[in-house]
Amino acid sequence: PVAARHRRESLDLDALPALLPHLAVHGVLGQLTRVAAAADPAEIARVRSGFPEGSFVLGVFVRLVKLDANNLSVLARMLAAYPRFHLVIAGPGDPAMAEAFARRPDLAGRVTLHAGLVDLDVYGPAIDLMCDTFPFIGGNACRQVSAHGTPVLARLGTPWDPLLQSDRNPDLLARSDEEYIALAIRVAEDAEFREEQRRVAVEKALAYADPTPMLEDVEAAIARSRGGAT
Repeated sequence: PVAARHRRESLDLDALPALLPHLAVHGVLGQLTRVAAAADPAEIARVRSGFPEGSFVLGVFVRLVKLDANNLSVLARMLAAYPRFHLVIAGPGDPAMAEAFARRPDLAGRVTLHAGLVDLDVYGPAIDLMCDTFPFIGGNACRQVSAHGTPVLARLGTPWDPLLQSDRNPDLLARSDEEYIALAIRVAEDAEFREEQRRVAVEKALAYADPTPMLEDVEAAIARSRGGAT
């Protein structure tokens, strides 16, 4: 009921911390998994203060095996294209490729790397834009970050396109590397566009947290099964 009420009303991002405890409805038959939790604003501010002042912070939160050479090349081009960008990479897995990327002389001071998991209920709201990987896209991490009103940028052109077109901000689905970079810059530069993408991010998170479609699918399957049995 709370999620439905917020879907009907215009979304107030200032009210998001109070809403987040209700985004806890992924699951079936009573097994619920939290989408996102409200975080301590002081902890978010502490993490944010570790980034360069005035920077627009990009986040890549993913199992590092998904962050391949092509992804890193696009991220390097993105950093070169816009001096305010600062990139945070975090995730489990072999960090060797990400560490080599962060040590590049041309990226000095532009990349923060955490080799391991971070609390996305802190880092999600502490960054400005999440950059999804491709061709192997993110899943729960993207949803959790989106629930904090942080938009997620994605790249079309993989077998996962139908899922992206269903789950993600439609205005942040790039069709080329060049558009991926251009959209990131637009989010940084265009305040009105950025606020709209933040609103849509929360709207999408509410949709993830709504169990109704899943329950309807289960009920329909049961009805079909009963019909077939008779």
